[in-house]
Amino acid sequence: MSKTEDVLAARYGKKKTGGRVAVLGFVGVLLALFFGFGIYWNFMAKPAVSIELLSFEPVDAHHISGKYTALTGDQAGSCVVKAFDGSGQIVGYTELALAAGTSDKIVSEVIVKTVLPATILKADACSVK
Repeated sequence: MSKTEDVLAARYGKKKTGGRVAVLGFVGVLLALFFGFGIYWNFMAKPAVSIELLSFEPVDAHHISGKYTALTGDQAGSCVVKAFDGSGQIVGYTELALAAGTSDKIVSEVIVKTVLPATILKADACSVK
């Protein structure tokens, strides 16, 4: 060590590097657990409520109908179905109440009232009640 390093070490103390390695290792393990849980939750965990829109067709200038299947677990849920016009603006929506234990093998139908003619129907924003 040089004279400058000796003076600084005497004034401020010597650096302890052993604790820093342990803290960095602990933080690394925590990050790995956090990202592992996030990947599991997004890709492998069974969804509590899900909906799949099978088909849709405009009925008239102010209604669009769609056929869907929904799957719920032990709890009831709800999903929002939105109708869009040709330019992508939302022109109508409805909230579907789904009972607990709904099977995804049953095809159901929804009719959405619109303020303008709709060309697209999308299902999203499902949640457990």
